[in-house]
Amino acid sequence: AFLLLLIPSALAEVLNVDASDGDAYSTIQAAVDAAGDGDIIDIASGTYSEQVSIEAKNVTLRGAGSDTVTMQGDSDGAVLSIEDGNVYVWDVTVTGGKRGIVVRNGSVSTSDVLIQGNEGGARGGGVAVLDGSVATLQNTLVDGNASEDGGGLYVAEDASAIIEGGTISDNTATGSGGGIHAAGTLSMTDATLSANTADGN
Repeated sequence: AFLLLLIPSALAEVLNVDASDGDAYSTIQAAVDAAGDGDIIDIASGTYSEQVSIEAKNVTLRGAGSDTVTMQGDSDGAVLSIEDGNVYVWDVTVTGGKRGIVVRNGSVSTSDVLIQGNEGGARGGGVAVLDGSVATLQNTLVDGNASEDGGGLYVAEDASAIIEGGTISDNTATGSGGGIHAAGTLSMTDATLSANTADGN
């Protein structure tokens, strides 16, 4: 997976996001809107209160660290929405949304990401993988999220998810799959599931 990340970076433009730097983009969305395919968006330490939407683009969101970069959503929708694109997400925290990350007709790959405290969606509190999409979660902590089905992770029937390392814990569902609801394809390697609960199970 890391080789795939390095190949586009050789020719990529790097766009900097830093609300305290007048020469950088002040929001992640502004950098996404300006980015082209293969570009890398470097996110400085801070809390970014916004819903980020990425449509028909292949980009990387690269944070300064999940302990210092927070993508803060709200109850209106997902913190990060991806449609018809392929997005890599590194070293950020995704929190406070109706969903953490939702991907449709595309792919998302996360590495060293914390997805926490997202709740209110019908399918997937932490991550929702829909409409033929693929999600790869590497060393990612999906913790304390909630939804009707798939409190931590929801994988639709025509979608797939690969989990490599990381932990899915303390997620809740009012229906089925406190940690994971997978109607589609699911592969797990060296991952930990713990303390997830579902009222319908």
